[in-house]
Amino acid sequence: MRCRAFALLFLALLLPTVSAEGGLTRAELREAGFADRTGQMLPGDLTLTDAAGATLKLENRLGGRPALLAFVDYTCETVCGVAAEALAGAATGLTLRPGEDYRMLVAGFDPRDTTADRDAWLAVHPAVAALGRGAVLSASPAATRRLTEAAGFEAVYDAEHDQFAHPAGALLIGADGRILRALDLVSLDPDTLRLALVEASGGAAGSLLDRAILSCYGWDAATGRYTPVVSMALMGSGLFTVAAILLFLALMLTRERRSAPGPDGRRGA
Repeated sequence: MRCRAFALLFLALLLPTVSAEGGLTRAELREAGFADRTGQMLPGDLTLTDAAGATLKLENRLGGRPALLAFVDYTCETVCGVAAEALAGAATGLTLRPGEDYRMLVAGFDPRDTTADRDAWLAVHPAVAALGRGAVLSASPAATRRLTEAAGFEAVYDAEHDQFAHPAGALLIGADGRILRALDLVSLDPDTLRLALVEASGGAAGSLLDRAILSCYGWDAATGRYTPVVSMALMGSGLFTVAAILLFLALMLTRERRSAPGPDGRRGA
């Protein structure tokens, strides 16, 4: 199966219907994405086989470490490789120790993909292979569906062109196995990835400086990055001030109207 991700989704939002190249409507494309599963546990008893041939439960692969779990289609020839390599590239800029401080996992989401499809895909993406063959995972069709459902990962299949519309993203997983949020792999940078993993570890991962920075920063879903808490607080306080001024003006206008004399010379109640 081939896949198409955010680029197709953005294109579909601009057109009343998808072009002749695509077989999905704009409404169908809107269904692709990550449903909110914040705070929910991933199925730790689910077994996955990695490209090195080892079969382990998901909880053992996470190992009580914060993690990023990316979803790809192993027969994709376009954006899946780009997104996974962006994740691998961001990881190379980390001072955190892979395997010790965090786990990086890539899992196939198409239940029809085989281990041969996975290995062929991995062979043409050396940056992803650098994560280690133990990080690239496959599962049985039933286990794959169970994992994607638990993750809230929603892809839409285009039967006409044998491809998927899906998010080019990954889940940030806490050290306890709970889902914290989805991250956009296309715009992921090392600083955002580092702070995300420090947050997911509860402050256990990273340096003292990382933890100090994180204490002054908060996740901004609008930008997909960590923003200084001070600026967020100032923005919130600014909006509150504007709302208070508008309320004050509305009250003053109401009072003025009530005190104005009516046609009979009497003032309003």
